[in-house]
Amino acid sequence: LERPHVDAGVARVLRLVGRRGVHGDPLLLVVSAIAFGLLQLVPGGPLEVYLSNPGVRPEDLERLRRALGLDRPVWVQYGSWLAAFVRGDWGYSFSDGRPVLARVGERLPASIELLAASLALALAAAVPAGVIAAVKARSAVDRTITAIASAGLAIPAFWLGLMLQLVFAIGLGWLPSSGRGPDGDLVARLQHLAMPAAVLAFVHGAAWTRYLRASLVEVLGAPFLAAAAARGVSTRTRLWRHALPNAVAPVATVVL
Repeated sequence: LERPHVDAGVARVLRLVGRRGVHGDPLLLVVSAIAFGLLQLVPGGPLEVYLSNPGVRPEDLERLRRALGLDRPVWVQYGSWLAAFVRGDWGYSFSDGRPVLARVGERLPASIELLAASLALALAAAVPAGVIAAVKARSAVDRTITAIASAGLAIPAFWLGLMLQLVFAIGLGWLPSSGRGPDGDLVARLQHLAMPAAVLAFVHGAAWTRYLRASLVEVLGAPFLAAAAARGVSTRTRLWRHALPNAVAPVATVVL
C-alpha cells in the first residue's frame, strides 16, 4: 500500500525528463533561427567586424560575402548553417581563424567542471534546507531559511561574484580572482573553482529551496500521508520515502 506513492513520484520525474527532451530540440531550433535573423539585422551584417578596418577594401568584403554565401537568401543561409552545424562544421573564428569547434572544445571541460560543481553544491544545500523549512513551516527556522533564499533570488549573480572577489581575492588574498589552475594540481583547481561555483550554487539553490519547500508542504498535507501515519509509519519514513519523492517534480522542472 505504500510503494505506489514512491513509484508515482519517480515516474513523474522520469516523464518530466522525457518531456523536456522532446520539447528541448524544437525550442533550440526556434532560438537559433531568431538569433540568426537578428544577426542579419545588425548594421553591416555578419561582416560588421571588418567594416571598421581601414585596410579592408569594398571589393574584399564583396569577395568574402560571396565566399561565405552571404549573398544568398537568408533562409538558404540558415539552412546551410544548420546542416553544417549538425555535421559538426561550426566554421572558423574571425579573431584567429581557428575552427570554432576546436575553441569550444578547449573551454568545454572548464564549463562542465563549473556546472557540475555548482549543481552539486546547490542540491546539497537546497534539499536539506527545503526539507527543514517544510517540516518546520511557519517557525523561526523556516523564516530564516526563506529570508536567505529570498536574498539569493534578489541578489544579481554578477554583483555577488564581484563582492566575493573584493573580499576573498583582493582583501584577504585567499582565493584567485580568475583562471582555472594548472592541470594535475587539485588544490589549485578547487581554489579557482570555489568562488564561481559558490555564486552559481547560491543563486540556483535559493530558487530550488523555495520550490522544494512549497511542494513538500503541500505533499505533507496529502491524505495518503495521513493514512500512513494512522498505520504507524514513522515520521522519518513518511518524509523520506513517501513525501520527498512526490515533491521533487517541481524542483526537477527548475533544475532541468
